[in-house]
Amino acid sequence: MFIVFDVYDDIVSCPKSNCATCDSTKCLSCDSDYLFYEGECLSSCPDKTYSDGSACQSNQYLCSSQTHPCVGCSDSNCKECDSTKCLTCDAKYLLYQGECVDSCPDRTYADSSACYGKPNHIL
Repeated sequence: MFIVFDVYDDIVSCPKSNCATCDSTKCLSCDSDYLFYEGECLSSCPDKTYSDGSACQSNQYLCSSQTHPCVGCSDSNCKECDSTKCLTCDAKYLLYQGECVDSCPDRTYADSSACYGKPNHIL
């Protein structure tokens, strides 16, 4: 158990490590080197999430383009992404130009998990 101050400046025993603030059952925020996700403080975000700098967000994150730009994985077959594109795909898919595809486009070839070659390049 870790002793920290909760959001009301009361001393509480925090049940999880690396919490900056917590209630009696879960973290509410994390130490600076950790990312908040579902009441836990993690060193990196799990699959199908991305870091916004202090927390892990789901790729199903809903946002308004006028108030907050949409970031994260918009492709449901994406396993890992950054704020603009997919970096790795689920097992049955291939990565091609930041998106997950069932098969490689014409004039490209598959190499384990991604498509290579330019569409206008003759292989």
